Amino acid sequence: MIWPALLLAPSIALCDVLASHALTGQDCTIATSRILYAVQLPSLALVVVCTLLAAAHRRAHAPGTAIDATVMQPCFLAGVASWTGLLSVLVVVAIGIPLWFVPPCAG
Repeated sequence: MIWPALLLAPSIALCDVLASHALTGQDCTIATSRILYAVQLPSLALVVVCTLLAAAHRRAHAPGTAIDATVMQPCFLAGVASWTGLLSVLVVVAIGIPLWFVPPCAG
């Protein structure tokens, strides 16, 4: 299952960025970060699951000793999906790091 990591993980990361930006104003009115954490944690969990699925697919379809283009293509796509999912995980974590240190209404 490489397609969730290729298509869904970056989309979830983008939606996480958009939702975090849109909900910052509401967090300021109630002076808590719970709403932003409620968006961050499920997004991170979904992106990690997509990435792990792609990594498992890559390990399952790794070529043995035979090097053939038809054998390498699924492995290559699974590798690209794994790296795309990992990048999406890093984006979601990078968006969440300021929430741990700076309140949404600081400044």
